Amino acid sequence: MEIGEWLRARRWRLPLLLLLPLLAAGVAVWLVSTQPQPRGATATVEVPALVGTPGGLFPGSSGTDQYVEAYLSAATGPTVRRAAAEATGLDLAVVEDGLDVRRAAGSSRVLVRFEAPRGTAPAEADAVVPAVLAEVTAATADELFGEPVRIAEDQLEAARGRFAEASARVSAVGADEGVADPRQAYSSQLSLMNSLRTQTASAEARGDGTGALEDAAEEAQAGLEAFAPLLAELDTLEGEQDVAESRLQGAQEDLDDLRAEQTAADTARTTSTGPVGEPGLRALVLDVVLPAAAGGLVLAVLLLLLLEALPRRDRRGRRDRRRGRPARAAAPRADDAAPAEDPVPAERR
Repeated sequence: MEIGEWLRARRWRLPLLLLLPLLAAGVAVWLVSTQPQPRGATATVEVPALVGTPGGLFPGSSGTDQYVEAYLSAATGPTVRRAAAEATGLDLAVVEDGLDVRRAAGSSRVLVRFEAPRGTAPAEADAVVPAVLAEVTAATADELFGEPVRIAEDQLEAARGRFAEASARVSAVGADEGVADPRQAYSSQLSLMNSLRTQTASAEARGDGTGALEDAAEEAQAGLEAFAPLLAELDTLEGEQDVAESRLQGAQEDLDDLRAEQTAADTARTTSTGPVGEPGLRALVLDVVLPAAAGGLVLAVLLLLLLEALPRRDRRGRRDRRRGRPARAAAPRADDAAPAEDPVPAERR
């Protein structure tokens, strides 16, 4: 049977598919209209300059999705909700029930909505709703952009400490030997040795005695060799100092970048809050009418399937009884029929 024939045969059931969803939607609208509506407002958070930029917290082509997921996770997390409850004096359960955070149509914009409990006085709701939204958006921005800054500040302080320690070790080289600057002392000792050797060579050329000069040159050479361990240690420590200084510079640059992002993510620049009021027609349709109509449609389909599952024979018998006719007898089965006579007489067999 084709679909068209099936629909024509069941035209009396099609109104059920329309009446139940309409009835469910009407009942839902009536129930909502008879109750006081909560007053709320929506804050729109948009930071397009902070997502997808190289070197930022949310770089690359997936930066937008990463930012939105991080924002939704932070805004709906316990830390932000507790902060909003403590800042406004509301119960944590009230904040959790009235707060709704969602993404706006696949963009980087995030919609943060809070509704005061039903029955709240309009004046009180007009004061509480903006306060909750301000605290939620500020706490979320602080968790996303402020926490990395604090971590970077700690890392910078640690880098400064390592650089200071490395510099102190470099300065301490030669202190036990009474040498303030091993490199300068080594350079002076090397100059002295070279001068003595030059004088020795000149004395030999003139035919003068060189014994004293040679002894002085040997002493200078021995003193020069004594600087070798100090210079090796100094080279190692200066290498560590250079690494610590490089890390210190990198930590400072990272902190500067994160502070710039934190400034750009300030809620005064990225957040706009709408007026406080009752839900509009669009919210009523999306939150009440459509879910109720969908539920009614599902119920109608299930009811039709149940009617289709009823045995046809039982339905036909009930119709016959209502019309005053006896129910049709069941046709005999093939194995219950009388056996056919043998066409060949017995005497001919």
